[in-house]
Amino acid sequence: RQHHYNALMVACARVADSLTASQLFQEMQQQGLVPREMDWNIYLQCCRQSFADCRAVFTSMLEAGVVPTEETFAALLQAAGLSRQREDAEWVLSEMQGRGISPYNPASPRLRLQLQRMGFI
Repeated sequence: RQHHYNALMVACARVADSLTASQLFQEMQQQGLVPREMDWNIYLQCCRQSFADCRAVFTSMLEAGVVPTEETFAALLQAAGLSRQREDAEWVLSEMQGRGISPYNPASPRLRLQLQRMGFI
């Protein structure tokens, strides 16, 4: 069942439909499914038009005990880039470094691309 929700969330991410994604995410949890790290990352992509929403999702992710990955930070950096606020990107970099993820040698191609777009590497 979780794969069905995941596929619907991916469709929401393609068009940045945060409202539908939020409803699906809540429904998934109401059905007793525990969101995985990949589900949280897709949810972040759905919310990319609002950096404040992404920060709220990130906070919920941490509160749920999910460990962020490079893919998590790539999604956050994409939202920071769309916000056009340098301090948003700097906050993401600070969070990355605080969790031991170096912005200067990312393993994730997606994270590398976002860092390049932001002018950090």
